Amino acid sequence: MYFMLKNNSERDFYFFFAYSDLFGAEKISLIKNFFGTLEKAWLAEKIEWQEFKNSTVEKFFKFKKNFLPEREKNYLQENKINYLLLIDEDYPSNLKNISYPPPIIFYLGNIKLAEEQKEYSLAVVGSRIASAYGRQVAKELIAGLDKRFLIISGLAFGIDTCAHREALANGLKTGAVLGGPLEKDIISCPAENYWLAKKIITDGGFIVTEFPPHSLIQKSNFPRRNRIIAGLCLGTLVVEAGRKSGANKTAEYARDANRVVMAVPGSIYSELSIGTNKLLKDHTDAVSGPEDIYRCLGIKIANSKKPKIKNTENIEKIAGEDGLKIIKSLLLLNKIANIEEIIENCQLDTPRVHSTLTILELSGIVSRNGSGQILLSKNL
Repeated sequence: MYFMLKNNSERDFYFFFAYSDLFGAEKISLIKNFFGTLEKAWLAEKIEWQEFKNSTVEKFFKFKKNFLPEREKNYLQENKINYLLLIDEDYPSNLKNISYPPPIIFYLGNIKLAEEQKEYSLAVVGSRIASAYGRQVAKELIAGLDKRFLIISGLAFGIDTCAHREALANGLKTGAVLGGPLEKDIISCPAENYWLAKKIITDGGFIVTEFPPHSLIQKSNFPRRNRIIAGLCLGTLVVEAGRKSGANKTAEYARDANRVVMAVPGSIYSELSIGTNKLLKDHTDAVSGPEDIYRCLGIKIANSKKPKIKNTENIEKIAGEDGLKIIKSLLLLNKIANIEEIIENCQLDTPRVHSTLTILELSGIVSRNGSGQILLSKNL
């Protein structure tokens, strides 16, 4: 027996259909056009749904039979979970303008940031099994951005976690997109990031998902999550990604939405750089410093936060002993050298030299000239 209808508006019925998680925005629109109103569609008998796919209709009528809207709305209210429908004015415009926007999003925190800072919205994504190189690169890049930026990621392990933490550490707002529902404990996957999720909210950010409370977490959820990450942002930066990384899928969604896609170069010897290097082969913008992010997004640099290194002792803190060896080598080579010369002088293997040079470039300690030679900063 279905719930009794009492003064429900067309928006309420949109909520009911969206809450079922069975229909996308286009299908809900099609249903409304077919029946005239969503209320009529909700009240229609099963035989009247014969124009639609049988399996979906069966799931819908099963959902309808067990759906208690007042109970669900009370649950949302008790747990301070808010929601926006695609038909609402406050729904983030960046997300609304993708091919398949979610008809409903559930959120905690200040979702208005997604609109207020939409021109500076940057997705930072990458491998769950991030290397020291990937984490350091993410740290340096985010530290070089000013506070206009809104950093969006997926609250997963690895680069996602690093992106959220570095945004918070540098006074930037951040938003997380989940591949599962918001529950009493904020997140259900991964549980280890519970306190990070709390910090995102208390520092003025937000957490959002399209999955209703009590939804099952399935593998198919995560591509849907990735399209929202890309959809909320004008730019997507892939820091580190393996051959089959979900980060590359996020980049695909961003590209499909005509958004800016960027990638950080990595060592050709690293499995975690296969995805990013492939993106670069596919004419993706390369990022080796914060200024590249500004350039790719067409944003004027307000205040450069690039560190000024005044002595070699600080280099070890930034790039470790390998970084110190490279700087000493450059000093011996009159502050300019080919990579081959550096490798020979430092007696380090090629992957370590390449990864350390990237960190040094991000920190403004070294740069490259048109011939690919490494130049030491004038500050040293």
